[in-house]
Amino acid sequence: MRIFVVSYELNKDKTREHHDRVIEVIKYQGEAIEIQRCVWIVKSVYGHAVIRDCIQKEIGSGDKLFVGMLKGYSAAGDTFLEKAASLISSVWHPHST
Repeated sequence: MRIFVVSYELNKDKTREHHDRVIEVIKYQGEAIEIQRCVWIVKSVYGHAVIRDCIQKEIGSGDKLFVGMLKGYSAAGDTFLEKAASLISSVWHPHST
């Protein structure tokens, strides 16, 4: 399992249904938690290119997408979701969760 950050921005002309479909595809990649609007932490067995390609099928040429793998260390503010911190910790420190 690996931890990824997925961030996207859809054009303003996209419908709510389209946005919901993108979220559905992100959640399909593994365990996913939205930490900010359109920014997700994803725990997945898939690689970053596979995740990107799956999500890319649902977004248009004018939309933006970033998928990056987190490695090693991270720092989060006091208001970072405990659920997201636990998800990250479950991969990096499996015996501490």
